[in-house]
Amino acid sequence: GKLAKFDHLLQAIEDDKTRRCQMLNKIRECYLHIDRYPSIKTKVSVAAKTLSNTMAAAIETAMSCNKIPSEATHTAEFVILINNLFDSFNSHKKPGPRTTLLNLGISNKTRHISFWNQIIKVIEEWTFRDRKDGWIKKYMLFKYGWINNIKGLKVIRQICQNAGFEYLRTRALNQDPIEKLFSLIRQHGVGNTNPTPFQHLSALKTSVPNNLISHSNKNSNC
Repeated sequence: GKLAKFDHLLQAIEDDKTRRCQMLNKIRECYLHIDRYPSIKTKVSVAAKTLSNTMAAAIETAMSCNKIPSEATHTAEFVILINNLFDSFNSHKKPGPRTTLLNLGISNKTRHISFWNQIIKVIEEWTFRDRKDGWIKKYMLFKYGWINNIKGLKVIRQICQNAGFEYLRTRALNQDPIEKLFSLIRQHGVGNTNPTPFQHLSALKTSVPNNLISHSNKNSNC
């Protein structure tokens, strides 16, 4: 089988540091030692920057220069796969002519569903080797979390399609919009931090239409 190693990422980063034109200048030192920095373990931005197409390109560049072993090609393939998975869960653009892109909204013409069907089978076969003791683990919470999220998103897509939606932007389903909604609810009244169910429903009915007709930047986080 194929084996992706974290060491290949470290080697690619060290090789990139020796180049005048660096590709991985957004990778901070703490990203490589998350065991020492617990506060960044749950940050999506860390994973998105580390497991990106740019990282895959840096690995292949280092391989072509014989700076890291050729087996690192499996690591590059894994990085690209995760990058595509991130894109499919963070799509924000209206579907256009290039329907192969996964950062476009899901429609009948895009390849999201076929990609998800394929990657579920891949994720189910994942096993994990401990870097310290070499133990092989098949069960990891995030592994089944990804599978459940993919299946759930497929259901949501089908519901939206049946309701007549032309496309679905998956970015609208992540945590930021939920945080924004509850922030708007808290702004009703004087510090509406502990509303009753009736007050919450009233604030919700006011916040949603107000936000729809607002002239604020719809792509902003707040």
